[in-house]
Amino acid sequence: KTSYKFEGTVSMQRGRINLTNLELVDGFKNKATLNGHIDHQNYENFSISLDGTMRNFQVLNTSAKDNSLFYGQAYAAGTVGFKGPFSNLQIIATARSEKNTRVFIPLNGTATVERSNFINFIAPRDTSKLDPDEPPPNTTVDVSGLTMLLNLEITPDAYSEIIFDIKTGDIIRGWGAGNLKLELDTKGDFSMLGSYEFEKGFYNFTLGGVINKEFTINKGSRISWFGDPYAANMTINAGYRQLVSFSPVLSDPTQSTAPSIRRKYPVEVQLKLDGPMLGPQINFDIVAPDLPQTLPGLDGQKPIALRQDFTSFKARLDEQELKKQVFSLIVLRRFTPPESIFTTSGSLYNSVSEFLSNQLSYWLSQVDQNLEVDLDLGTLDQEAFNTFQLRMSYSFLNGRLRITRDGTLSSNQYNRSEVAAIAGDWTVDYLLTPDGKFKVKMYSRSNYNALLNSLGNQTAWTTGLSLSYTQSFNQFADLVRSAHRKRRKEVEESEVPERVKERNEKLMER
Repeated sequence: KTSYKFEGTVSMQRGRINLTNLELVDGFKNKATLNGHIDHQNYENFSISLDGTMRNFQVLNTSAKDNSLFYGQAYAAGTVGFKGPFSNLQIIATARSEKNTRVFIPLNGTATVERSNFINFIAPRDTSKLDPDEPPPNTTVDVSGLTMLLNLEITPDAYSEIIFDIKTGDIIRGWGAGNLKLELDTKGDFSMLGSYEFEKGFYNFTLGGVINKEFTINKGSRISWFGDPYAANMTINAGYRQLVSFSPVLSDPTQSTAPSIRRKYPVEVQLKLDGPMLGPQINFDIVAPDLPQTLPGLDGQKPIALRQDFTSFKARLDEQELKKQVFSLIVLRRFTPPESIFTTSGSLYNSVSEFLSNQLSYWLSQVDQNLEVDLDLGTLDQEAFNTFQLRMSYSFLNGRLRITRDGTLSSNQYNRSEVAAIAGDWTVDYLLTPDGKFKVKMYSRSNYNALLNSLGNQTAWTTGLSLSYTQSFNQFADLVRSAHRKRRKEVEESEVPERVKERNEKLMER
């Protein structure tokens, strides 16, 4: 539902209303032009023949309660034609999506369009008698015979969401391109033909209402429609990246203590959705394309063949074990040694503690969009609730001011009255400019010293202040040229007042 204002030339003749270059203006002052005529028999039995052109014009402005099939805000450029009597009206349009378009398609609705009487007319003889505070009379026109044919070109400017389950957040969303043909017949049956290819997108993968992870959709993923809007076929490839330790995949467990293996490397959980949109086949894979071939081993031992060990590790995984590793990577943020997730009590405790840490962090972060909480319980025992790591950040002033607290909280390590121990390491960041290039930072952090600690001295603290400037460049020469251009501009601007002064002096001499 959209509201328009219009202005232009309207001429009347017997049985016909002529519209010449009638301009429709939406709520954002974008315009469309209509030409044609409306025939009638004593202002009854209306018949339309109108053609219009539009550019960046709002054609949709609805919410979920208005239409269960699709809703949102849509802006388009193209042509549209209205032909026939209201009892058998045809709408034919060829349009291209424009920027600021946001369309939502919930899949828990029905596949039938609900009819509604949406055209209201007021008889001219009654307008002078209407009370402006009273609603207009409900004189409606029956449009049950409406047919519609829309040929749409979707551009990457348009944002779209396919909502599988709004409660759990199971949503595919993104930007892409495609050509779609939408048809609505007189029976209310709605059909879609065409395909949509993602340029950029995300898939919120949910499981059991507890796990909710955002996968990045690969460019080229596609959704195709062949008639029924809910029977689309999808081929979507997405990935979830994580930095993890690869020590659990080593073929020689004794090498897991090597300093080189302690470093974390990127790993990607790949998700493929293939088949019907409402019931696709889901497959997983784990890849690590940036994994080094070898790493230095322990002193006196051979190098670690990390890539070969990872390949062998994957080859030993059956479908069930693969799903366990996927669960471990996206929820616990680590690999789990095969056959150990439910057989080793220590591993189980650590897995559960990491799961609880992640869930508590997530729930606490939902309290306020400016709040970020990272909680690490360490191990699942009584001591975990006495000593744990807590990192907490809060943003003010639309993100320009950020205060962060990091460190250990313990009920017995420090005296409860020691404020510094409770405050932990803290950092205050403030962006001096909106683009974040100039930033001032204040901090206070603890310095652990083994000698001082053995002598019973209290923890030393370091407090500081820094001012930083950040500039992105591909080559050092780009940075030099940028600085030179800036300096030249400043010199030119400073010379302008002098040149103006000299010119004015010459004019005065004349």
